Amino acid sequence: MCLASIAVVEVPTGQWPDCVSLLAGQGSGNAALTFRMAAIHTLGLMQDSLAPSDLLPEDVNSIWGAMLHNVSGENLELAKIAAKAIARLAQASAVHFKEEQQRTAIMNGIFSLLEIQDDDILYSGLDALIEIAALNYPYMQGYLNQILAVTERLLSTQEQNHKNAGYSVEVWTTLFEAEHRNDNDSTAQVKHEVIRKFEWTKLATLFLNGLQHTGFDEADQDLEDETDASLSLACATALASLAVIVKDELLHVSFQFVSQLVESNTNNQSWTATYVALTALNGTVVGPSEETLAQSYASTLEWVYSQVQSSCQRVRCAAIILLS
Repeated sequence: MCLASIAVVEVPTGQWPDCVSLLAGQGSGNAALTFRMAAIHTLGLMQDSLAPSDLLPEDVNSIWGAMLHNVSGENLELAKIAAKAIARLAQASAVHFKEEQQRTAIMNGIFSLLEIQDDDILYSGLDALIEIAALNYPYMQGYLNQILAVTERLLSTQEQNHKNAGYSVEVWTTLFEAEHRNDNDSTAQVKHEVIRKFEWTKLATLFLNGLQHTGFDEADQDLEDETDASLSLACATALASLAVIVKDELLHVSFQFVSQLVESNTNNQSWTATYVALTALNGTVVGPSEETLAQSYASTLEWVYSQVQSSCQRVRCAAIILLS
């Protein structure tokens, strides 16, 4: 810690020019776990205090190399430090993504982190992935299947960590928003259509099913207490962002899901099923044309109005939001 405290002062000002390269060399090249741990720990502490912009480009490259060398999960403590540092480094990853070799090394390292069964490492890995998706959207086409596999796994895991599952969905929301910005950028020379060229219907179905993880045990649970509903909320946000991109096409998928949900709920009258159905409709209402919306809602509007009289406050609120 003493070494890191000195380094964060002297490295940005050029007073200790070989500090990072020496530590990175020990972190990636020393066979002795004790020395590697000390070096990676010190670099990790430095990353907590310094932004990539505080460092020389060659020093940033050295830290990337050292951290990516320790993402295998053979030592969880090393992997945790590396994962947290990579999440910080991802904030300045654009320059590295221009080179295919560097881009491949970074993405392989992140996907290795996402295979480790540790909630903290998963969180940092997903954090890095969100940053990278935001900054490097045009390069993400080749990684969508791997990201989808991660999301499917986290959403299907027994006794899942809803926070990390929701965070994996947020990666997609970030990509959707990036594509929308690209669509509306008059200066963009290339319209990449990363999402439109992907199997977005599979994504929509995944998010619609994810809505059912409400995280609420009781119908009257405090409406302000959304902590346990992070996955459901993340899926709703992702749907809304996807609807803006694919517009009318998403309505068919959404209404098919809602119809099945409402039909299966006719007998047991589950408040959660009704709430999820309304949330699904809310998620797809922005984006499609008014004409398509009017046609789609013609047979559903009466059911939506009836939910305004529901005894469940959460259902009533969802119906009112949809109607507004």
